[in-house]
Amino acid sequence: MITIESRIAEWSAKGESSLTIARRIYFLSRTAAFEKEPDRELQVYLDVSKFFDIPFNSIQIVGSAKTGISLVKNTPFTAEGSDIDIAVVDQSLFMHYVERAFTISEGYVRNDLFPKNRNDGKPTTNYFKECLAKGIFRPDLMPHCPERADWMSFFSKLSGNHREFCAGMSAAIYASSVFFEWKQKTVIDKFIAARS
Repeated sequence: MITIESRIAEWSAKGESSLTIARRIYFLSRTAAFEKEPDRELQVYLDVSKFFDIPFNSIQIVGSAKTGISLVKNTPFTAEGSDIDIAVVDQSLFMHYVERAFTISEGYVRNDLFPKNRNDGKPTTNYFKECLAKGIFRPDLMPHCPERADWMSFFSKLSGNHREFCAGMSAAIYASSVFFEWKQKTVIDKFIAARS
């Protein structure tokens, strides 16, 4: 059986860049988690598209749900223990949420509005801004506000609708395809480096 790991090794051995490999995987390959459930995949895309009022083609499945194995943790996707990570690539939506986070936190000054980091108990303000600098909006790090609550509620319901299929669903917004591709490229880089 040909695995994603062997395909990445093959493409890399042929001299393909990690960016090209990322494009092969995330734009041209099937979604492993939905291989036997294409109607379910369609419904997830339709629900996300409707919630955010974005084009259908702005949505991508990433992580182990896409590849069948976590390229970071080297663990397989399982319905019992794996989340389905969704990437939304839409500049307008990215700016909408960034502006809201900026305004509600008074220019990122109101640290008390940001969630606390589970590891050290500090506000997630700095990590939130680091992600923004990479063109990634993470709702789990954004200040508490109605938009955050609506987002979390939607994905909680979406997860509940598919609980027999995955442990949960979540999403991040990318400012453009450049940022999306670069994030996936870095995952491929680390995967290849770990096997060298």
